[in-house]
Amino acid sequence: MDRRYFMAVSASLLLPAIARAGPKGGDGIVAGVADVTSYGDGMQQVQTADKHAILRLGKSAFLVSPNTDISFEVDKAGMHVRAAQLMKGAVHSV
Repeated sequence: MDRRYFMAVSASLLLPAIARAGPKGGDGIVAGVADVTSYGDGMQQVQTADKHAILRLGKSAFLVSPNTDISFEVDKAGMHVRAAQLMKGAVHSV
């Protein structure tokens, strides 16, 4: 594990403790590259390419592995992830 990757993972562990929750709290990609598609019904689809990505949704943070396709269902307030559907790849909740 290289130093940059270690720092990114360590920072993602602290995100829920230091970040404001909710849609205006900076939801989205914290580190790495991912294609995030948001739908009006609270669904968000995330696809990563060949590198890890760190994603924050409300009070939750996720380390998304390379070549992953996952959908999240977020409540109307944007504070809690109600469901996650993993199509391929791996994801870790931190």
